[in-house]
Amino acid sequence: MLRSLATVLLAAAAPAARARATTLLNASSFDGFVGGHDVTVVFFFVPWCGHSRELLPTYERAADQVRAALEASESARSCGFAKLDASEDEQIAARYGIEGYPTLLLLHTPRPSALGGAVGAPAPREFRGERTTAAIAAWALNQLEPRLPVVRSVAEARALLHAPPGAGVGGPVVAAAIALIPPGHAPALLSAVRLAAAELNSIPWVHCPSADAADIGRELAHGEGGDPLALPALVVLRAADGGAAVLPLGPWDGPESGWEVPQSGGFAAPLYAQSGASGDGAASAGVPSGAAHRLGAHLAEWADAHALPFLMPYTASSAEMLFGTRADFYALLIHAGPTLTSPVGQRATGSDGADALPAAIVRALREAADGGLRGSFAFATVAAADFPEIAEYVGLIPAPTAAADGAPGASTATGAPVGWPALPALAVLQPSMSLKWAFALGAEGGTAGGEAGATAGGAPSAGMRLANPAQLNSLLAQIRHGALAPSLRSAPPLSPPPQPVAGRVTEIVGSSFEAVVLQPSWHVLVYVYSPWCGHCLRFNGTLGEIAAELQPIESLVIVALDGTANELPGLPVGAYPSLFLYAKGRKDEPVEFTGARSRTAVTHFVLAELGEDESVRLARSAEADWRQTDGAAERRSAQHAAPSKVEL
Repeated sequence: MLRSLATVLLAAAAPAARARATTLLNASSFDGFVGGHDVTVVFFFVPWCGHSRELLPTYERAADQVRAALEASESARSCGFAKLDASEDEQIAARYGIEGYPTLLLLHTPRPSALGGAVGAPAPREFRGERTTAAIAAWALNQLEPRLPVVRSVAEARALLHAPPGAGVGGPVVAAAIALIPPGHAPALLSAVRLAAAELNSIPWVHCPSADAADIGRELAHGEGGDPLALPALVVLRAADGGAAVLPLGPWDGPESGWEVPQSGGFAAPLYAQSGASGDGAASAGVPSGAAHRLGAHLAEWADAHALPFLMPYTASSAEMLFGTRADFYALLIHAGPTLTSPVGQRATGSDGADALPAAIVRALREAADGGLRGSFAFATVAAADFPEIAEYVGLIPAPTAAADGAPGASTATGAPVGWPALPALAVLQPSMSLKWAFALGAEGGTAGGEAGATAGGAPSAGMRLANPAQLNSLLAQIRHGALAPSLRSAPPLSPPPQPVAGRVTEIVGSSFEAVVLQPSWHVLVYVYSPWCGHCLRFNGTLGEIAAELQPIESLVIVALDGTANELPGLPVGAYPSLFLYAKGRKDEPVEFTGARSRTAVTHFVLAELGEDESVRLARSAEADWRQTDGAAERRSAQHAAPSKVEL
């Protein structure tokens, strides 16, 4: 009998004298190695990355532990651990969309099906847990053979929330998922839950097959009151507020061709069959053939979306929990009171912290979450008095009289922070794109979407809009679908408005960025500088020479922007000076210049990116002329000016 992999893993953690269980791959060996294992973990790195060098020994120890665990348990499954230098094999990294280093990616190999053909493999999965040997090893083993322990009581289920760190989830337990599936229900449904457990390994997953599972589910979800749950169902218990979320899983009686996985956030309807035949004549399973992977992914998505309370108070300890979710956007309700001592639940209870917040705004956010945005969005409250840096970041400006009454962020006798009159406010962050949207939440009659020159408190708020709380649902939906421009800090508009022309450098500000840089008929070279940067001061003259040299390209303009006074939409400015080329037809893919800040290097970069149209050929001709005349003279002058060894 095979021993539990988790038990064997603990024994395998002891150091042993064995060769490292990792293999260095390249483009020619990659596919063969991956195809030779059921599961392959690949460590994508670049040699010059300090984080890559730091994580590599941890990764190799995890590989040793997993190999030892599989050998000791006599498992028939195989797990390969590989390393790939992305600087040498860029095409492999590009195939999987690897952008940062190091990245741990797990790949499944399709398996033969008993009915013929192959069982489709789930999508590649990136490791996002704690970067420790135990967490990486537990993650790999759980992906290889997802474990679904059994619980048979309310006490056993609730005890999951108090498991010690590292108990299979790589960190503190924020929630637990309990699949209430008594015997007689679809076997394929349990398989989908196992796949969900592998997909979302940051929380523990268990199976409750007890005959009284409906009563267990009722007590988990509603306490002593309420009716027994309709089964099968998935219950997510939350550690932050002790609450629970329930997802019905059946029944489903339609033909296979009519089955659909709900869209993100839209899990209001039951999902899966209790019985019934699949459309291809296979044995009754309740879950259509080939759908288990899709259902597993959606169960993981739903569980992740409900692992935290509806409105989580932002604190130093909850920040990691909040931003550890897989949400794309974070909606932060910035308020004037002190930090809440408890989360706001999905339902108003009168004692969950909601009383300290404006009722209309909480109601609007609840409607947005219930309307399908939960999962894509995570919601939290932020006390401006305790976290003034967040208020400043989203555009709240301290009142001019704050110094007389107290420092910005200090509290008055009423508890309202001095210096932040534009409250309450809502900030939406999209960390993956470095974007934010900020709204000063006015009265019910406020104008949604309009720029806020001043809030109800009378203080201007840079880059903020004035929004009606009743329209937050619509605004958040627009943000999710990319239909609402982000809030950006901008220097005051220039007068007259900038009119870039070929051959010279034109100054712009953040508010004119879109109108100028995204103009479809222009190639635009964007120069981002800092007024106090010495390298920028030296490069300014060079940039003017570059503009003059490239003047024959009439569709190319060069603009300069102060990066310290303006924010740029999704532009990763890591240092000054920075140069980005927005080519016609490729405005959504700006190319950063990473070479030497010299006239020749920048000119070659622009010409190489723009291609072979007539204007580019003309510019290359001009460059050739310069090399034959001025360039030659410049080189001769430099030679004459160079000191000899005798002079040294």
